[in-house]
Parts: sequence; structure tokens; C-alpha cells
Amino acid sequence: MASLLDDFARAFNRREVGDMARLLAHDATARVLGAPFPTEEGSDVIRVTSFPHLLEADPPLTASRARIESGDCVLLRTDEGRGPIDSVLLFGLADFRIQHIDYVVAPHEPEQLRQIGRSCGLPTLADEA
Repeated sequence: MASLLDDFARAFNRREVGDMARLLAHDATARVLGAPFPTEEGSDVIRVTSFPHLLEADPPLTASRARIESGDCVLLRTDEGRGPIDSVLLFGLADFRIQHIDYVVAPHEPEQLRQIGRSCGLPTLADEA
């Protein structure tokens, strides 16, 4: 799992949507926890919906794998990876592919984002709200 998430973080940091999408199962799903948005279904939908949204964030985000209580995840942070946690990506994996992504973001799950930040010893955007 760790190497798959490292590959995802590297592709994210290179801004390579195609490389990120190749790590997804064809029938992968993605959702923003706590948000009214529909679940994205299928790697093609995720590739054109949430991945570009994440990559176009202002200020730009940097990805890194981290270990939290529930397992490995990817942290998206500002300031070239030195700033507060903007978002956390939680993954479900199967057959060496990403099967599911849950996005934890401050506007919709501030307490969960703060909890992850505390477990990593890092500030989050939810702390600033």
C-alpha cells in the first residue's frame, strides 16, 4: 500500500493527472466526506472532476504519504509541503489499485481534519478557522 500511495503523491507533485488516474481501478469511486456532492464513480470521472480541482488549488498543494491511526494516507499541504494540512486523502485499495478515495477537507469535516493533524503533529486549515 505504501508504495502505491508514494506513487500517487509523486504523480500529484508532478501535476500528472494521467499518472494519478492510472493508479485507479476502472470502477474506482471518490467522495468528499460530509459534503452534499455526489460520489464520483469511475476512474474517468475522477480524472476530470476531483483531480484537476486538487491540482488547481491556490495556493498550490504538495502531497506526501503519512501514517495515521487508521493506516496510510496522503496529506495535501500548502507552502511546498511545509504549511498546514489543506486536505487528507484516505484510500481503499484492492488488487494493487486505488478502489476508493475519501477526501477530508476543512469546510466539510473540520474536526476529522484537526484530529488527523493532531495525530501527525501538524497544523491544519481547520485550526485557522
